[in-house]
Amino acid sequence: MNTNKSIVTSARAPGQLARSGRLIALLVLIALALGACSSSGASAPNVLGPMPAASAAPADLSGQGVKAAPGVDNGAVGAASPADTTQIVKTGQMSLEVGDLAAAAAKAKADIIALGGNINASQTSGQGDQANASVTYRLPVDKWDQALSDLHSLGKLLTEQTNVSDVSAQVIDLEARLTNLKATEAALLAIMVRATAITDVLAVQTQLTSVQGEIEQLTAQRDYLKDQAAMSTLTVIFSLPGQSVVTTTTSNWDVGQQIDQASAALVKIGQALVVLALWVLIVGVPLALGLLILLAIFWLIPRWLRRRRNRTASTP
Repeated sequence: MNTNKSIVTSARAPGQLARSGRLIALLVLIALALGACSSSGASAPNVLGPMPAASAAPADLSGQGVKAAPGVDNGAVGAASPADTTQIVKTGQMSLEVGDLAAAAAKAKADIIALGGNINASQTSGQGDQANASVTYRLPVDKWDQALSDLHSLGKLLTEQTNVSDVSAQVIDLEARLTNLKATEAALLAIMVRATAITDVLAVQTQLTSVQGEIEQLTAQRDYLKDQAAMSTLTVIFSLPGQSVVTTTTSNWDVGQQIDQASAALVKIGQALVVLALWVLIVGVPLALGLLILLAIFWLIPRWLRRRRNRTASTP
């Protein structure tokens, strides 16, 4: 009986070794292929044979959203033109003084919507002549100059600032990383189909989950940057004309407030005098006494020496 078990075990061992050897060989091939991709910056070659799912969508190159023209080799469209890859994020702030707050805000909204934009956020504060409104618009980047021109016509321009940031390098880097990660995902899926041992399936599943999580994260970052580049952000503050200086000064003047301010100033002066007296008493007096003692010593010693010499000279 023991002999039969030994024969069965020895018969199974070569089969298990063969399956493990094939799985290790596949993993080594994938690691070499991905290493070549990361060093050359190109997408990973297909080392696992033809994949119908990937070849069924030749219009989309590696998930980069670049469509190949009819009759053009996909391999020749590896690098897009600078105009296609340039991603500029443009933001700005503007302050306008208008005669009618509601009318100006309504006109600005209509102009921005006509340009293909929308209102992203708005806030109104203050009352009466002190009221103001802050509105944030999202608009197509190619309509930026037209939007500024339309807003200038609504009132008096107080301040204006435009910030431009080029994120093209970030977008290109994200798309290259996504290309490599998608190639890794496809390779891991192929390995999972061929794996038979449960431990191998679980190991591949763990790596596949990690890769897919990175793909989702990088895709969200890329889409956010592209959205920021496609739709610029402009914040406009609408305010009413300010009151005259005389009116403002008169309305803000209060006798009690002035008395409080004068009393506070007097208290501060008294505190300063007390601090000065303490410094003089604690620091100044000891220093003055020390200086007097030193002066006395320097004055008395020469006189004492002269008197001693005189006495010595007068002694027969």
